[in-house]
Amino acid sequence: MRPLALALALLLSACAVIRLPLGTSEAHREVSLLGEGTGKVLLVEVSGTLSFRSPWSPPGLGRGESLPARVRADLDWGRKDPQVKALLVKIDSSGGTVAASDVVLHEILSFREEKGVPVVAVILERGLSGGYYVALGADEILALPAALVGSVGVFVAKLDASILLERWGVRSEITKAGAQKDLLSPLRPLGPEEQETLREIVDAFQDRFVEALRAARPGVRDADLEVIATGAPFTAQRAQELGMIDRVGYLDDAFRAALERAGLEDGRLVAYRRGSAARGNPYALGTLLGGIEAGPILLDPSAVEELFQAELRY
Repeated sequence: MRPLALALALLLSACAVIRLPLGTSEAHREVSLLGEGTGKVLLVEVSGTLSFRSPWSPPGLGRGESLPARVRADLDWGRKDPQVKALLVKIDSSGGTVAASDVVLHEILSFREEKGVPVVAVILERGLSGGYYVALGADEILALPAALVGSVGVFVAKLDASILLERWGVRSEITKAGAQKDLLSPLRPLGPEEQETLREIVDAFQDRFVEALRAARPGVRDADLEVIATGAPFTAQRAQELGMIDRVGYLDDAFRAALERAGLEDGRLVAYRRGSAARGNPYALGTLLGGIEAGPILLDPSAVEELFQAELRY
């Protein structure tokens, strides 16, 4: 059976979750989403998990771009258009790896500096951890009234399957150079020195997150910063009280804020769409990456891989 026929058969039987990265072609087109005029506000999406991994797909359907790659591609296209006068970053993410979050923030800051345009961020459902970290590249941050904001922190989760393997009679044998070379292995627990090693790494990246917040939001009081750095999520209203965002509003409000900061009386909100992605809707994803779902089983090998692979995550 061909891959597409197999995927459709599983979908119709309601026994699996299929994520199909349709529309992954490099071809793109500009679409107008809101407003009118010659000046443009470029909409860039930061949705889902911040990771360098490409979305998984069944064999024969091709793989989509990773989130950092898509953000960089959109910004590169925007750099070539002299009519792009502002950037609007639409965020709906619970975070991801430290490295991917940092790269996306770097790309936004570089675009702002090189292009000399204002940046506004709007948080939809979630601007948590790495999602909020990315928002720190904006001159102004808005969040929907029902959004969750914050979770400022870093963690690394290491699975310890040693007891389970012992019950099964499975033993691992590892030859290594360096006492801590395999400290993230799921085949054994951490030792005291290894726990201290991970603590130092986690604290270093936590300090990096807090310093980025302090630099981007200089109005945040020290007492509030201590509350923020607990890693707790906050409602949009509470996040505004703490100085984490500037306003509670909607996507239209963020668009108007971008126009005002760019000195435009009117203008268009534009985005670059790939393949068969939805047209003319500011809430639609720019590319269909895993849009077909049915049933309780996730047929994505990368999910199993992530379960056993420890990562530093915002």
